[in-house]
Amino acid sequence: MADYRKSSVHCHSTLCDGKNTLQQMAGAACAQGLTTLGFSGHSYTKPDREYCMTPGRTAQYRATIAKLKNEYRGKVDILCGIEWDLLSEGTPKGFDYWIGSAHHLYGKNTGKYYEIDFRPEDLRDCINNDFDGDPLAAVEAYFAEVEKIAAKKPDILGHIDLVKKLNADGSFFDGEANSVVVRTTGGYVSIYPHHTDYIAALDIGRVVVTKDGEPRHAACGGGFLSVEKGEVRLVATTFEYADEIDVARAEAAKARAEARIAAATEERDIKLARAKLSRALNRLHIAGK
Repeated sequence: MADYRKSSVHCHSTLCDGKNTLQQMAGAACAQGLTTLGFSGHSYTKPDREYCMTPGRTAQYRATIAKLKNEYRGKVDILCGIEWDLLSEGTPKGFDYWIGSAHHLYGKNTGKYYEIDFRPEDLRDCINNDFDGDPLAAVEAYFAEVEKIAAKKPDILGHIDLVKKLNADGSFFDGEANSVVVRTTGGYVSIYPHHTDYIAALDIGRVVVTKDGEPRHAACGGGFLSVEKGEVRLVATTFEYADEIDVARAEAAKARAEARIAAATEERDIKLARAKLSRALNRLHIAGK
């Protein structure tokens, strides 16, 4: 069995979105004393061709790795793998191993496929235009895609938390402040310097962050807040400062939620739609509309 401490099997070259050639990577692996080097180029995916290998490059990829296997035989065990997406063309069969990954979310409203780990604006548009401004719904949809690829039993399940790579909508708040006022599920709480350690679930409502005497108001869609050794960590499903709220999108989300409540027959669907309506109304309230 290969020593995993001296192995690397999720590697991309310049034939897809990597920074080095296959030859350069093989040479570096040998020089660093690796025992196993697995290449895992991105397979051809029609919806997004920015990072994947074309069919022509895939043939070049296979041929080059075959030569490198001979060149480094007895020094480094080189494997020809593939990173295969649910949207990929063809099949992952015929490679030494395959990594199953989810890189995209499909937007039912727009009909677009969004790459969720590349451009922050793409993820933001995906959340706002196709998930009613609800990042939690987008995350749930992403993990549903991960579940689908896992069901195909890949040799390796790739970066299952890829959706965390971009935090475009400000779900995590980082910075210095003199005080933070939040709405928890038990009511509003004010956090000042030297506050005792604390943790609470956040409700949909207003957050006020004050720094140097200047308060900033934000719409929070729920989440949790913790205080540990003087450091406040606020993790929200949605978090938008008043001056960053897109009122038109919030109005559209409100209308969609109201329509879903009117059409829903299942209690679960009604609850989900009401939660989306509450978030939309909160955003409009904080924006002053």
